[in-house]
Amino acid sequence: MFLRFVNFGCSLIVVTILALTLFVFHSTKSLPSRGGFPAWANGTNPWTQYLLLSVACVSLFACLIVFWGYWKGGHKRAEKLTVYYQTIAVCFFMFSLVMWIVAAALYQNEKANGNSQDLWGWSCKKNTRETLFHNDIDYALLCRLQDWGLVCAIIEVVLEVLVILIYAVVFYRFWTKRRLMKSMDRRDKARSDLYLAQLRLQSAPNTPGFPLAQKTPIISTAVPQDPYSMAENGESCSTQFATPRSPTKPQPTFQLQAPPIRVQQATPKTEQREFFGPSSVPTTLGPASNVNQHMTAAPGERTYDAVPIPMAYSSPMSPTFPHASHK
Repeated sequence: MFLRFVNFGCSLIVVTILALTLFVFHSTKSLPSRGGFPAWANGTNPWTQYLLLSVACVSLFACLIVFWGYWKGGHKRAEKLTVYYQTIAVCFFMFSLVMWIVAAALYQNEKANGNSQDLWGWSCKKNTRETLFHNDIDYALLCRLQDWGLVCAIIEVVLEVLVILIYAVVFYRFWTKRRLMKSMDRRDKARSDLYLAQLRLQSAPNTPGFPLAQKTPIISTAVPQDPYSMAENGESCSTQFATPRSPTKPQPTFQLQAPPIRVQQATPKTEQREFFGPSSVPTTLGPASNVNQHMTAAPGERTYDAVPIPMAYSSPMSPTFPHASHK
């Protein structure tokens, strides 16, 4: 955006300078000669000024289109116009660069090789003519204006080069980002394909045509069973095939097998002992009483006789109980 403003400013300056120069030239070229000196050289053709003015007008018009986009629809519309503008931006800037270089070169060459007979060279020539037409034409001002026109043309060339370099950097960055995005997409696709393949292998059924793959992690939720019980239930993993009979091999004849041996005392017996009579000590059924035994005295410790607690074991209804409790 900054370069666009600078480009717009330089183009506007060039247009103003050359328009003013051409206006002064066309308004004073018909002045009569004074002291044998004409106001301008005979046959002066300011085609280089027209060329540089046209280039500046084209550049100014391109800047105005982008500015109109910013003013009309904001930044987004301007960026949209910039996208359309950028479709031909590289070609336009290359063409504009060539135009500015050619125009500036011809503009300078016309002055250098024109023998001071061109518009720019005639304005910068110091002689008696400048004094005679001093009141009508300011030749020094026209000379300085055209000098600044060349300076602005050189600035435009530098700006075009900078813009082309910026576009080159932007395009290179865009290309590297696209290449990085494509490589990341390929990596993500390969990673997702590998993940889906692992899921298919882990969830594959245990069929004869589809071998059981190793699962990760190995988590068995089935209840372990006896292989013989599984075989009786018809759930044996191994497939049993019938053996075909050979027509050339003779079949074995029936032979009586020996009877099985008889096992003597297969069930173990416990050793029988004598029976004892009932105990003569009578057993009394009743609540078991806990008797707390006193701990024996330590050696040298003094012991006391047991003293009953008064009225500890008497009932309140007994005649020996104090009368105060009956009240």
